Parts: sequence; C-alpha cells; structure tokens
Amino acid sequence: MTDVVIRPLRAGEEQLFLSMPDPAPIGHRANFDYAPQHAWVALQGDQVIARAAWAAMDDDPTPVGLDWFDLEGDPELGARLLNAAQATLRDRYGRVPEYHLFLKPGWRERPEEVAAVELRLAAARLAGLEVKGERIRTVWTAVNPLPEPPGRYEVGPADPGLIDEFGPPDILTGVEGAFADGVNLAENPLFGLGDPQAYCAGDQGLAVVGWHGDTRFIGYLAVREDDVLLDLLIGVTSQLEQEGAVEIYADTDSGREVVLAALAAADYRQVRSRLYLTPAG
Repeated sequence: MTDVVIRPLRAGEEQLFLSMPDPAPIGHRANFDYAPQHAWVALQGDQVIARAAWAAMDDDPTPVGLDWFDLEGDPELGARLLNAAQATLRDRYGRVPEYHLFLKPGWRERPEEVAAVELRLAAARLAGLEVKGERIRTVWTAVNPLPEPPGRYEVGPADPGLIDEFGPPDILTGVEGAFADGVNLAENPLFGLGDPQAYCAGDQGLAVVGWHGDTRFIGYLAVREDDVLLDLLIGVTSQLEQEGAVEIYADTDSGREVVLAALAAADYRQVRSRLYLTPAG
C-alpha cells in the first residue's frame, strides 16, 4: 500500500484540496479561501484521504481557527494530519488555534451527521483538542411581525455601564471572535461592540446591542429572573426594528433551554450550531 504523505498545500494546489469528495454535509465551506500554508492534506498516492484548513483574518496572516476538517474514516489518520499542522501553526498570540465545527440546527436528530461529528471529534481528541462548548446562532428578521410581549416589564434605554450590576449573561455574542483577539468575552462583554446601545427591563434585565457591518446583534443580555427574558427580547427587537434593523442575531449556549425557548418565542430562529474545541489542559 502506498505510504501516506501529510503536508501543507503548495501555491496553486487549491483543486487538490477540493478533489476529495465531501464525506458528510457538515463543517466545510462552499468556497476555498485559505492560505496554502494553512491548508493541509493527507495523500495516498495522488488521492486526498483527509484534509484540514485554518481560516485567517483579512488583515492578519496568522490562523484564527480550524473550520474545515474532513477524513474518510480513520480518526488516527485525522489526528496525524492535525498534529503535523498544529506543530507549525500558531495564532497571533502563539496558541494552537481553536477548532470550530459548524453544524446545521438539529444535527443530533440526523444519524449521518452525528456519525460524522463523532469521527471528527475522535480525531481531534487524539490530537490534543477537547470540546469546550456548543454555541447556537439565532437570527430575527423583519419578514414576520413581532409577537406581543407578555407585558410584565417595560423596556427602555439604559446605560451600558449597568452591565457591572448583572451576573453571567444569558446571551453572549461574539465569543469566538473575541478569543481570536485574545479577549475572554465573559470577562469583557463590551469588547467589540463599538458604540453600544443598552436597554433595560427596569432593574431586572439588561441587553447591550452592537453592530457587525450593517447588521445588529445582541452582544450581551442578562436577567435576574427567567420571566424577564421574553419582555426584554421583544422590547429590544421592537426598538431596533423601529430604527430600521431588518436582521438581528444573538448567540447562546446549547444547554440554555429556557433562553432558547424565549428566543424562539421572540421569532429568533436557529440558523447554525458551532462546536468549539481548544487544546486540552
């Protein structure tokens, strides 16, 4: 049997990377926009049997995170590929980059996708990575009218500085991007919000909103009691809609069932899940 060769791409070899048939409908991107030195392949002869690519920011040549990783069925081979690449790749802070596995909503209900996820996670664990969590991206669009709020709490403008009076957030958007910039967003939740707008539900809840391009997002939301969630979500979304917002997104952890239920009730639909892995230890 031909020996397996593991190496980064050379300039102009994008089609070699893309020659591997997509083994499962998860985790890969539609277009190849990676630097050759950040895209690695395992070759048996001229056939690609595993591949991995690390994304980078437009203004920074260092890799941010692994977001394209495919293998045919041998987690040990996948680990060999990851280990070889991770021996040379570091983000701007000298860290082994995270692994972000993008998935469609409800992926656990589809056995083929579950098997594909388990294969990738097995390889990643063998390469020294461990699952840190799962983040759910939800999006509201102006296509449908907002539901009526329960009306228990009135929502109005607030000072973003009130964030210090609340505990851990129920919604925290931008965790992965902040990590790429060396920031723990849980400790500095106003990072990346620019000139933030804040809204409160009396003294029972606070939401802080930022911009990403032309799109608004709820960067931080925390409540003292669960029954505040829906009033605050609908109130914030309504005010942003009146200001012209046509799309708003918000992220939360997959285990926050009460928060996810409130987001769904406020017409925020789940559009993706992201498992994220970091070096163990």
